[in-house]
Amino acid sequence: MRNSEWRFGALTKPQRVMLELLNDGSAEDAVGLEAEELTAHQIAVCERLVGKDLVRFDIGWRYSCWFRLTPAGREALRLLRSEDRRGAARASRSQSVRARTGTGGEA
Repeated sequence: MRNSEWRFGALTKPQRVMLELLNDGSAEDAVGLEAEELTAHQIAVCERLVGKDLVRFDIGWRYSCWFRLTPAGREALRLLRSEDRRGAARASRSQSVRARTGTGGEA
């Protein structure tokens, strides 16, 4: 089990993509995304992330609706990126070993 799954539950590909989209700057400067800019599917994904406490929903000026990352959402994104980098490094090492040993898995 990945560390991010242990802490935040399993995240779907659309949820991971939405976390990336909502990460629009440092915690102090981030504004998130206005719901009006999102598709119905993206809003549904954001609502599921709100349920996991990774995203928050705010009402802004003139009653505009915004989705923003929570501190837990930023932590989840940091962990996911770290896990992705480790996985890519492992795959690269494995491919390098196969190339050196001639075990490329050809049929």
